[in-house]
Amino acid sequence: MAKDDRSARGIKSIAVGGRLLQALIDASKPLTLREIAARGDITPAQAHAYLVSLKRVGMVVQQFESGPYLLGPLALRVGLSRLRSVPIFQRTNGLLKELSTSLNVMSLLSVWGAKGPTAVMVVQARDKRSDLNIRMGTRFSVLNSATGRIFGAFGDPQQVEAQLNLDLEHSFPPKHQTDVTHMEEYRSQIAKIRKQGFSTIEGARVPGVDAVALPVFDEHGVFAGAVTCVGHADILDTDPAGDSIPAILASVNALNSTAS
Repeated sequence: MAKDDRSARGIKSIAVGGRLLQALIDASKPLTLREIAARGDITPAQAHAYLVSLKRVGMVVQQFESGPYLLGPLALRVGLSRLRSVPIFQRTNGLLKELSTSLNVMSLLSVWGAKGPTAVMVVQARDKRSDLNIRMGTRFSVLNSATGRIFGAFGDPQQVEAQLNLDLEHSFPPKHQTDVTHMEEYRSQIAKIRKQGFSTIEGARVPGVDAVALPVFDEHGVFAGAVTCVGHADILDTDPAGDSIPAILASVNALNSTAS
């Protein structure tokens, strides 16, 4: 019988280095040496020695000499490799390409990240006019985005509630027409999304650009992420009786049925 990992003998220096990397992951921005040391609970001198080694292998980089640190190219490759090994990533790759080609929309897969719903795969539309400012790593509001509301409807309630409280701090008063004005409105929208199986937002951040998001489930029927299509209103029809939503629903439902 294998030993419990917590009681097994390990290498302390790797654990410390992991804490420093975790500090950069949690911050989602460059950190100074002193900031990393404080978050890693070690002295700046100790942190510097670790960061020298992490920099040599490409796990961290500095924006300029003696400048702040951020995650490096090897960290990106590690993250991408991990994503590619996840079944949902493998299964949705073809779906996103199909949706982008057939509907001429941007299609993306989002999963729950360190700070809420995060895009991990993005496929551009055929029409460069729909090449919007959404990239891998883009984060979405649980409160006021089509993608985030899918997580609100189908995601882990504790995770969602914690992120919702953070979103609330930055979203009132409402800045856009589609922003919720009170929590009763949000709860009502989430109930509707859960019932109909998709979320839509029209012209939320960019006038004339709409979004449709749907849940994706793993082989055990557990919510795993959201597939979102984003496009101009004359291309992406957000009317449930129109052409776009039934086509997206059919494709995503087919994907979910093959997982079970």
